[in-house]
Amino acid sequence: MKVGFRKGMLVIELQVLDPPQLSASGKTLVVATSRGGRRTSVKIDKKSVVANVNAYIRPNEPQNKKKTEISKSKLRSKRSRRRKATLKL
Repeated sequence: MKVGFRKGMLVIELQVLDPPQLSASGKTLVVATSRGGRRTSVKIDKKSVVANVNAYIRPNEPQNKKKTEISKSKLRSKRSRRRKATLKL
């Protein structure tokens, strides 16, 4: 992750994940992430700026407006956080 100032704006550059990865909840596909708050070399008032960035896409809703089929019990169980859930796109 690269962070800096350009023309009065804070600019954050992240590596794009190719292909996008399934999020921990299984509801979105992660395109880029800082993987939590990261202290940067940028300083404001002599203090380091901490950045937390997530870029993701949501799968399209099917034409019949049926919700994505993911078992709620799988999402809530502690074990499922370690396993990748599957999405029906």
